[in-house]
Amino acid sequence: MAYYPKNRIITNLYTNGNEYAIESTGQVYKGYYHKLYTGELFTGKNPQDGLNLKLIIQPIIGSNNILSDFPQSKGALEPDDIDPIVDEVYRNSAYIYDEYINLTGDPKTTFLPYPIVPQPTPQDYQIGEFRRYFAKKINEIKFIEINKDTYDNLNSQNSSWLWELYQVFFMPWSITGDKQTVAKTNQNIVMLTMQRLKLYGFDKFLKNNYTKFWK
Repeated sequence: MAYYPKNRIITNLYTNGNEYAIESTGQVYKGYYHKLYTGELFTGKNPQDGLNLKLIIQPIIGSNNILSDFPQSKGALEPDDIDPIVDEVYRNSAYIYDEYINLTGDPKTTFLPYPIVPQPTPQDYQIGEFRRYFAKKINEIKFIEINKDTYDNLNSQNSSWLWELYQVFFMPWSITGDKQTVAKTNQNIVMLTMQRLKLYGFDKFLKNNYTKFWK
């Protein structure tokens, strides 16, 4: 078994069987595991503990899985739409859950916010704007766009969700009218929101695209 310096590995992690599966067999895994500096996960408390089978995030299989609320319908992110930062939030979600258990000792059924691509309705285009919802990791410059239901659950501190890890907010978004006016309006809203909530890097998350969804 390869040797890894202690500062390049997280040992003695535990999963209750709702997060990971063994890559080679697809079998759900419950027990101790460790994480390498590369982000890879293996069974065993450390590299010297047992066979060290590689783990993967479980497919979405049931109501107790922390990823079970990820949408399989309209609005969900397709692979080509996923920003690298958003992708990291998604793929590390089970690890975030384990961190929560390690801190609180509370292995409750818990959901995490998932990234979506909003789809304005014909009525939104008649009105000329719609509301966009976002979540930011506390103490990290990581954002995802979420739907209203997820926003409501986190904002209301629903005990089934890991609301403690996120700051949520929303803002109006113009989608019709003169293109330059729409861009300036949305940019001003973003700048004011960043200033009010101290959201460093939010404009970069949006890729400074202030005419997104404009028609």
